[in-house]
Amino acid sequence: HKYRRDVILRYVASESYHALEKKLIEDEELMSKGAVTTQFAPKEVKVNEKKLEAILTGTLTRYIAGDRVGQTKEIYKLGFGYSGGIFMLKKFETVV
Repeated sequence: HKYRRDVILRYVASESYHALEKKLIEDEELMSKGAVTTQFAPKEVKVNEKKLEAILTGTLTRYIAGDRVGQTKEIYKLGFGYSGGIFMLKKFETVV
């Protein structure tokens, strides 16, 4: 999990880095305690180029010890920006 976290964090803007790192670590700890894994399958992506945002809609499937225990429709909002001329992730949140 640490490797995946580090890969994701390479593309996060510095002002958002610590908040997202904390969230990823919390999620890792929660998943490892309960042998929980998740898989998100995107179904739709809506991009707003002017706001540098994307809305991802899809299905989040949860597994415990390899057995599927549930599926939910999830919507995530991603915000992007530039840092040192590099396109970076600035925000990742669940839309309720």
